[in-house]
Amino acid sequence: MSNDPTPPPPSEPGRDNTPWVVALGALLSVIVIAAVAFVVTRDDGAGTITIAGRGDAAPAPKDRDAVLSVDGLPLPTIEDGADDRAIGRTIPTITSRAADGTTISIEPGTPTLIVVMAHWCPHCQAEIPLIVEWDQQGLIPSGLDIIGVSTAIDEAKGNYPPASWLEREQWPFPVIEDTSANLALDALGVSGFPTFIAVDADGKVVQRRTGELSEDEFTELVDAALAGAPASSDTTTVDRTTTPAPAGSAPCPAADGSSERRTSFDGPPTMCIDPATTYTAELDTSLGAFTIRLDPALAPQTVNNFVFLSRYHFYDGVTFHRVIEDFVIQGGDPSGDGTGGPGYEFADELPEAGAYEKYSLAMANAGPDTNGSQFFVITGSQGVSLPPSYTLFGKVTGGTDTVDAIEAVPTGDDDRPRTPVLITSVKIVEG
Repeated sequence: MSNDPTPPPPSEPGRDNTPWVVALGALLSVIVIAAVAFVVTRDDGAGTITIAGRGDAAPAPKDRDAVLSVDGLPLPTIEDGADDRAIGRTIPTITSRAADGTTISIEPGTPTLIVVMAHWCPHCQAEIPLIVEWDQQGLIPSGLDIIGVSTAIDEAKGNYPPASWLEREQWPFPVIEDTSANLALDALGVSGFPTFIAVDADGKVVQRRTGELSEDEFTELVDAALAGAPASSDTTTVDRTTTPAPAGSAPCPAADGSSERRTSFDGPPTMCIDPATTYTAELDTSLGAFTIRLDPALAPQTVNNFVFLSRYHFYDGVTFHRVIEDFVIQGGDPSGDGTGGPGYEFADELPEAGAYEKYSLAMANAGPDTNGSQFFVITGSQGVSLPPSYTLFGKVTGGTDTVDAIEAVPTGDDDRPRTPVLITSVKIVEG
């Protein structure tokens, strides 16, 4: 089995829908990433310590790394002067086990204010006592959860260990301690300390702020988490299953999967999904089943396309035609050789650099804005380090053993499995 992430040239003229990395570039990226530490770049004068790179801080206890998990797609990184693209997105579920064996989770269900801090950050050292004081003054209502995330942990810096520092400050709220690789930090898209993330009861991000807060600013965040995202002024209900399709496109397929199979279309689909709704894809294959949580908030057109094709049974009987260990499993081509598609192309919805994770779902392409039907699931470090040139639109949340089994099949020429691995069906579950 080949371990080379660089795809072979197309075997014939036409499309070559493959995720690609140049071997030398991948090697240099690995070298650069390995050299990047968690770098403090500046104190911006607004009560914020900003950061320039992600990577390992000082070595952390291995048992801490073993008990923290992140389920869900990461939030976009906060950028100075830009609109916050995390607003309205569902927070990833972050779960940790405390030293006493209790479980601490950041997840939908209760309005929450997340406080991301570093024990060595002077602005955090100034802000934490204020939050404790505001709690003692009754400014934090009983209907709101506050959870701390202690990250960038470095035993060579002040106030180590962070748990002892917070105990001295009489911090009364649960705290998740991040891993040595700053897994929680990356999942929350944080670029400075302290950062406050207001999340409503549905798990949607309402506001994010970085830097020291005044009492009024803190109260505003608390109120925002309790109030939730404002309702849309557009209350018109659209029956998407009967909405006429634009010229060249097929009508929206039946949501119950009863539409007849189609394998070719004259144009991209109209918007058939509700981008505010959650969608799950249940893929049954000849080696077992796995489940993908699709993310319309991240890539609405791409999720719509995948749901559209799945409900037309486009993927039934299609193979995973390209399998590379520690890289990707790729499928979705009805021709089975990497050159096919649904008969149309549509635009990219590209993620930020560093957004790919193991078991992420992304679109294969033949260059910018050439998405069609082919997709891939990342199975290892070479896939995680891909450049952000492929639309990220979901993640495998169940049946990862099936993905691993597909990755392990013997392959021949062009990284094609010697025994075909078939997608037997794709069922879309809404809500």
